[in-house]
Amino acid sequence: MLYSFATTISQLSFRVYFKKIHYTGLEKIPLDKPLLLIANHTNALIDPVIINAYFPQRMHFITRGDVFSRLTIPIFKLLNMYPIYRMHDGYAKLEKNKDTFEICFDVLKNKGNVLIFAEGDCERMKKLRRLKKGAARMAFQAYYDFDADVRIVPISINYTEHTSFGGDAMIHCHEPFAIQEFDAAYKKSKARAINAFNKKVFSAMQDNLVHLDNLEEEELLEATLPIVRNHLKNSFFPILDKKATNRSKEEQKASNYINQLDQLPEKEALNTFKTKVLSYQSLLKKYNIAGTAVGKSANLLVLFLLILLFPLFLIGVLVNGLPLLIGDIVAKKKVNEAIYVSTFRWAIMGFGYFFIWLIVAIIAILSWQWNGVLLAFFLPISAYLTVFYASFLKENIEQFRFWSLKKRQPNIANQLIKEDQAIYDLLG
Repeated sequence: MLYSFATTISQLSFRVYFKKIHYTGLEKIPLDKPLLLIANHTNALIDPVIINAYFPQRMHFITRGDVFSRLTIPIFKLLNMYPIYRMHDGYAKLEKNKDTFEICFDVLKNKGNVLIFAEGDCERMKKLRRLKKGAARMAFQAYYDFDADVRIVPISINYTEHTSFGGDAMIHCHEPFAIQEFDAAYKKSKARAINAFNKKVFSAMQDNLVHLDNLEEEELLEATLPIVRNHLKNSFFPILDKKATNRSKEEQKASNYINQLDQLPEKEALNTFKTKVLSYQSLLKKYNIAGTAVGKSANLLVLFLLILLFPLFLIGVLVNGLPLLIGDIVAKKKVNEAIYVSTFRWAIMGFGYFFIWLIVAIIAILSWQWNGVLLAFFLPISAYLTVFYASFLKENIEQFRFWSLKKRQPNIANQLIKEDQAIYDLLG
């Protein structure tokens, strides 16, 4: 009951929290087999919840042990969350991992699904870290000791914005593989088989990740990504896109090119590229132009209509904005670690909005009967339209700024277009 409720609220709230959700590769997954899903971990609670939200079957989760307490254990159990303890949690607690593994083996034996984050912990970075051995050991033991014909599904998760509201989420499920393909290696050497397993999973996950070999170049990557996004042909709808397969591949152009230059013994090419990108970024800032608006034409009629609708937008903000405002304040003022910012902001916005809506709906229905039912029905619709309007208005204002610059200073506008295209062409 709680699991189904949480999943439903997650499905609805993510469609508002993210501008676009790309969830691809599901068609490859054999849903009649037990599945061990292995993902990278960069965005705390958002990662497992968004994978689960749109997955076609019920899921079970391996969760960091230090968040389990007498208060949370009953709730987490209903949500199919099981603790895994690490060395720094204390040696005595490591024994409890056996209980968690036993539960997971039982789930897999009964053709269930288990999600694990093989990096071991969560870090906000555009880099896939070395995989721990726990997932591999679980897979081998499930097959050899519990006769579970498990399939391994590597999953790559990318976000355009880790801490901000309104970015894109990209979840890609890679081609599943059977544990039996390591049978010969496992019988010769368990250690080598585990290493081979991790190498295969790592390679699959990295294939669809925006991954930097050298995190010192993260500033360069973040300056390059808007150039890539400016050349994407993205539509607002559908918000949940299960068909597009090129979104994260396009973003990878930036990280792959930087990695390629960084591997050269001489750093001249990397420094030249860095100068180009940072000079272009400096020009954007000087004229207050968004990188994703360069070369775009403003539709003055659309902008005029948006301005006419602005009073309705303000009403939408007043009616629906409390959870968003509280979530934003808590995330900015109370959350110290960046990896938890999105978790708190989304949870307060999504679940907070639901409970406020529930109270308002009950009061409205008791007070106005069928008129109250209509109000309860249209309130969440107005919330979505308010968020959509804000995003659409921002995009059109950014395009208007560039259009205006082109009218006032065509040489500068054309320079921006040429520099944007030149950098994009370098990425291949």
